[in-house]
Amino acid sequence: MADWHCILNSETSGEGLYYEPSTSPSSAESLHLGGLYNSFYPYDWLEITGCRSFRCEIKGLSRESRVSILLHSPGAPVKVIKQVESCPSDNVLEITLSNFNTEPGQRLTCQIENESSVALSSISWTAITNNDHRVKLGIVICTYNNEARLKQNIQELTSSNVWHVETPILALVNNGTIEDQSWLPQERFIKFDQENLGGSGGFGRGIYEVVYGELKDRDITHILLMDDDVKFHPEVISRAIAFHKKAQRPSVVGGSMLKLESATFLHEAGSNLNSPRTIGTSTLIPSGPIAETNALDHLGKGCQFDYNAWWFCSFPTDAVRASGLPLPIFIHGDDIEYGMRLNSCGYNVYCPGGISLWHESFENKHPTWIRYFDFRNALIRLSYYHDNPPKILIHQLKHACNRALMRNDYGGYIMVVTAFEDFCKGPSILYEKDFSSRIRELNNIYHQYSHSDSTGRYKLTSRGEGSHKKNKMRLGLKYLTANLNALPIPSIRHFQTSSMRFSWTDVPCLSDITVKLKDGREVHYNRDVAKCRSLRIRLNIAITSYKSQLASVQKDWRDKQGYFHSEDFWREYTDN
Repeated sequence: MADWHCILNSETSGEGLYYEPSTSPSSAESLHLGGLYNSFYPYDWLEITGCRSFRCEIKGLSRESRVSILLHSPGAPVKVIKQVESCPSDNVLEITLSNFNTEPGQRLTCQIENESSVALSSISWTAITNNDHRVKLGIVICTYNNEARLKQNIQELTSSNVWHVETPILALVNNGTIEDQSWLPQERFIKFDQENLGGSGGFGRGIYEVVYGELKDRDITHILLMDDDVKFHPEVISRAIAFHKKAQRPSVVGGSMLKLESATFLHEAGSNLNSPRTIGTSTLIPSGPIAETNALDHLGKGCQFDYNAWWFCSFPTDAVRASGLPLPIFIHGDDIEYGMRLNSCGYNVYCPGGISLWHESFENKHPTWIRYFDFRNALIRLSYYHDNPPKILIHQLKHACNRALMRNDYGGYIMVVTAFEDFCKGPSILYEKDFSSRIRELNNIYHQYSHSDSTGRYKLTSRGEGSHKKNKMRLGLKYLTANLNALPIPSIRHFQTSSMRFSWTDVPCLSDITVKLKDGREVHYNRDVAKCRSLRIRLNIAITSYKSQLASVQKDWRDKQGYFHSEDFWREYTDN
């Protein structure tokens, strides 16, 4: 297979995603194959493979056509760098760019013009290099009671050229129930059933089986981790394989995320930690509709990241032997921690342009008990790396609680404090596996501090859509006073938004908040002075109780770190 087949028959259309307007609109028939998926990103190939020469191959040109290779550079007009007038006798046309001097962010696209329609069979790109590493891919999918989407994805994969040409092995780790198993593949497929150990337990089990377990003798050289609830073109798998085959050095190749509900909305393409002393992360690529953010100008820069999310992330099996297995932290943050470990072992993390899939957006999910794992797992990471002293963890604790207060998110507040208290119990908590009971318990605690209805006592209403210029002094005052949350004054405003990820900076003081989700549900965050007071007391008690022993707790976590990464631990943890 070529390195980069263009996707000619897309299920989803959208300007900026699959195609771009022709540069020669006067032609009778013109097709410009660009956009997110059909552009070729030469600088990514230069950085990862060292390649400077590329070949474009077009099949299906049965009559004379004009074929143009166009160069798109950020902030510059589109430039034709090669043009061929051709009537190929064998219906195949090859165009080669030798020693191409590419720059970050550039894209190559192909445009075909003809006096009448042409039935193209394929257009593909190849990076010309002597690198040719053997790649035998093991695809690990973790699933939990998501049978319909899982079935669609596996059938899409097993009917594709990738499945038949690259012959990957598929390992399905089932944390839940699959009612009808008749559709599961019969070849190069194995299913591992286990109790629900979350995403980290599922992916960790799959990685363990590939490297040390039942699949260790199947000669798998690389692992691809994929979520079960995504939508994807199998071609992106062959693109990742091509990077691994031609890489100058073993690397991590990830994929970016588009929103399942909004096909041209780019959410994330590789991510970095904001600071070694904070829990926040950020991406270099602007989030939003591709056509509005000019995100295509930010892709293809050969950027190295701290990690790539595990909705699509591939790496060599040797990387597992060097860095160990993932942490058993149930859900959220496992990909961040593992990405940092891979980087520290010399495996650069890339998210090349043109490797993307669709995932349900996070703005429409109500994160209740998950907030517990978000913060607990972040505390574990902050203790493992950069020698963060206890005061950094306490600062992050207070900061997270204050942000929750400013959003009237008292349920989120109690999840953060509970996470801190459990973290201070030490690494023994990671041996616990009865997550069903724990989640029920956390969910009950969360809802004790949340609201199910609106108070309806408002004079003013404001909405959170759109950007507003922020006054730094006013924001500082809002932060210091937690948005006046503790004042015994009834709410006079009603703040409405459609995103669960609304920012505290958008919320006016003395406001109740309603999030109207796309499925019709409403989530209410109402000001409650009594709950605010009780939570602050709970926070102070937690800090007072654990502050003196926090340094010792952090040391315990660090001392136990290697064992949680080991083959022995995972064999016992997954009952193998």
